[in-house]
Amino acid sequence: MNKLPINLKREMHNSFLELENALTERNKKNRPSNSQETNIFRILKLENHEIRHGAFLDFLIDPKRNVILSKSFTRSLIENIVNELGLEDSAFNDVISGSDFDIHPIEGERQYSEVKLPNDKRIDHAFEVRVGRRKRAIIFEYKHNGVIQNDLSSYQSFVNDKYKSKLAETYFLF
Repeated sequence: MNKLPINLKREMHNSFLELENALTERNKKNRPSNSQETNIFRILKLENHEIRHGAFLDFLIDPKRNVILSKSFTRSLIENIVNELGLEDSAFNDVISGSDFDIHPIEGERQYSEVKLPNDKRIDHAFEVRVGRRKRAIIFEYKHNGVIQNDLSSYQSFVNDKYKSKLAETYFLF
């Protein structure tokens, strides 16, 4: 796979900085002046540690650890994603409205984080939500002051190949 041209990397980096600044400003405006810090990663001084974020997300999503917590968290997460991105998806709408659903690693995998690709790259986090026969794969790539690499197309190809000819949709979140 070819490397990204340096000017494109610079533009992407600047765009992420602008997005981060815009989100920071929006959060400042939406947060009451007397509120306390509630970001667990910032409280523990782990905001720059991707692996800790993945381990925590594993704990929240894995139904083998706590099925009530995992379903509650996943339902809330999906609702936030749908609202933020303005998605129209019948399976997600059913999850949000209270329909029963199951949580699994993505097709053919055993874990939720550090999903290994054949080219020795790893997807930070991936899981599947099943509502009846409908499957929705949700893939996260964490980038907090990280290196922007052209891995996303290989992640998308890897996951889309797993769900060919299935009643499924995949969503990639960065």
